[in-house]
Amino acid sequence: MLSKLIVIANLNHFKFLICKIDPTGKESLKLEKSSDSIFTYQRKDLQISRNNDHFQSDHESDFSVDFHLSEKERCCRIQEIADEIETVLQPHKHKAWYFIAPKVINEQVVEILRSAMTECMVVNLYADLTKMLEHELLEHCKVLLAQKHKALAL
Repeated sequence: MLSKLIVIANLNHFKFLICKIDPTGKESLKLEKSSDSIFTYQRKDLQISRNNDHFQSDHESDFSVDFHLSEKERCCRIQEIADEIETVLQPHKHKAWYFIAPKVINEQVVEILRSAMTECMVVNLYADLTKMLEHELLEHCKVLLAQKHKALAL
């Protein structure tokens, strides 16, 4: 039986796990890759450089600048997530995979991914599970999948 590939992400974290089944039929998760956003650590530098910029017009409010930079950061991070997914799934191109991310970014990441990657995506769940421990994650994924199948049956 093929192992399941699970990608879990939010704007600041990324996990790539492989769900393996042993000969007795017991499933276990193995964390293959985990990362925090490099962009998250750059935010402090962006704040400092923004405070040092003196070319801002007098009528431009700090709120509009904050909103613009926040949106720019968000778009960059979504692109980073899509790139990271393609990188980790490349060696597993032939296998089906699951994607779990908050709805607010999930659809945008899927739009960016190449169609070859999304063709193999068999499950797409809206949830933020990045901080959940691996031993809890497998059971939680089963519950979410059962809920999704139940909702589709209605």
